[in-house]
Amino acid sequence: MTEAFELLDGLGPVLALAGAVWLFFLQRRSDRAMEERLERRKVFLNFLGTNAALSMSVNSEESVFRDSFARASAAADQVHLVATSSELLAEVDRFREIATKLRHHHESKEDAKFKNDQDQWHKCHESVRKRMRAELLDKTIGKRT
Repeated sequence: MTEAFELLDGLGPVLALAGAVWLFFLQRRSDRAMEERLERRKVFLNFLGTNAALSMSVNSEESVFRDSFARASAAADQVHLVATSSELLAEVDRFREIATKLRHHHESKEDAKFKNDQDQWHKCHESVRKRMRAELLDKTIGKRT
């Protein structure tokens, strides 16, 4: 029995070192996950910001609207790189389609179709925003448990 205690006593420093190494790698994994969540938040906020700018540029000059549209499209590409939810990806694709129609009707000066597209675009923007929020909360809550 004393031999077992002596053996365990000798393993104490080894177990402490193994525990420290394990905690180090666990912390690194946690830091990496936090960085990924922060990057996802930045991309989502950029998407929402560029689309808000697009919304405000609707009544501006054509060049301002085109520039805002290009930035919003690039932001949607970034969302596709970081999003994991298939529902969010589908909503972003739908959002792109509506935004493309909106741009076409803005350029062709078809006011009735433009107004309809603008209404759809605002509804879809709200839906995308909610899905982004849900994905961020799911990822955050999932990492805490």
